[in-house]
Parts: sequence; structure tokens; C-alpha cells
Amino acid sequence: MIGTQTNYSKKMIILKKQTTKVSYNMITNYEAYSNAYRVFYSSGDFTDIYLNSDSGKVIWREKINTINKVKHEGVIIGEDINGRAIIAHNHYHFGSVKLDSLHGFSKGKQVYYSDKQCVNPPKRVIKNILNQAIEARLYEVLTNNCQHATNKACSNKSKSEDINKWLGGLALTGVVFGVISAFASSK
Repeated sequence: MIGTQTNYSKKMIILKKQTTKVSYNMITNYEAYSNAYRVFYSSGDFTDIYLNSDSGKVIWREKINTINKVKHEGVIIGEDINGRAIIAHNHYHFGSVKLDSLHGFSKGKQVYYSDKQCVNPPKRVIKNILNQAIEARLYEVLTNNCQHATNKACSNKSKSEDINKWLGGLALTGVVFGVISAFASSK
């Protein structure tokens, strides 16, 4: 479960165009520093995101209005100048990977740390997810959803555990109906 965020030292130079709001404009570029990332938006604004002990970790919440407890995942980038956690996630409302506050990500649901084992170190996970945001590949439920994004950032593999479970369940259902049909027609 995600707890409260700790305020960490912020040692980067802050320029005059820094925004304190999470921007839903397209991310065009970023600069990596030892303790932070500066993210640039198509609007010309930028925001500084400071690394903390949660940076690069995958988190999740239950998707809203689903009957089978599908996980909506994101990656913690760090925190902004005001100490708000900043999450990168792929959501159909945005259309591609975007940055959001923890509050925006949660949508009022409980947020949990994922038990996903990342092969990439935290800074590589962050760079991978930010590169996906710059790429702006459109959200697609079967081939580019939130789980695809976090898995690609975390382990360089584009996959969705929930889609795989769902497709596996459909295949099993098809086999069962096929066996029942074959049995019923043999009588």
C-alpha cells in the first residue's frame, strides 16, 4: 500500500517557466540528472520531478467498473516541487503514456506496490516509460495498455498479464464447449 510521501531535498535550478501542475500536453523531451528529471511539454512548459526511494517502482489499482479485478498499472517517477508523487501511466482517457499525480492515478481507489520483478534498474525503468510518453503510441486495449507500458519499462517486454489471462480463459472456454459439442453430437 502506498503511504505518505516524504519531502526530499530539491537541488536543481528552477527556471521561470516551470509549471507546478501536471500537464496533459504531450511530453517532447526530458533531461536526466543525478537526482531528478526535467520533463518538457509541447506547450513549452516543463516540470522537475525529483527522485525518491519509490522512483521506478510499479504500482497498481483496480480498474474502475470491471467485474474481474483488472489491474491498472503505472510507474512512480518521483515527486514534484510540492512533494506530490508523479506517476507515468497509459490510460485510454489520455490516449498514450502521460504523467499524472498519485491522486489522479488512483481515481479514489487504493493503490498498491506491484510484486513485479523488474530486470531494469529504477532509472532505466523511468527512462523507458518517459521514452514511451515521447513516442506517444496510441492506447490500444489488446496491444498497448497500461500493463504493456509498465512491462516494457520494467523488463523490455510488451505484455499484459490480464489480457493473457482473459485470452487464456476464452481459449479454455472454447475447448470446453468444443468437447461438450463433440460429446453431444456423438450420441
